[in-house]
Amino acid sequence: MEDLPTINRHAVVALPTEAFVDWLKASPVGEPDYTLATVRREPTIFLIGQEHENAERVFRDHWRPIAEELFGGWCTDPGTWPKNLSAKTLGQYVVLKFASMLCDLIDRPIRRDD
Repeated sequence: MEDLPTINRHAVVALPTEAFVDWLKASPVGEPDYTLATVRREPTIFLIGQEHENAERVFRDHWRPIAEELFGGWCTDPGTWPKNLSAKTLGQYVVLKFASMLCDLIDRPIRRDD
């Protein structure tokens, strides 16, 4: 058995909560048939440095770009996003699952799409 190469990053998977679904349904792009299952179908994954040891630290250090990506991915008008966003309030809308092992299954260079 060959060992898979690993990537020198950790990751967090951002899983929306029911509060996120409620916000989404009330947003200008919302539809009443959105469910927790539908918004979790394709979660956003954030690559982070290996110095992060848990999801709480990621929330504290990177909550703003996480919020901008999650809410902005659904509705580009920041005026419609939840008010008074902070690391603490973001935790009401999303749960981060931490992963310290990322294995590369593809034998090609990683390309960054900016």
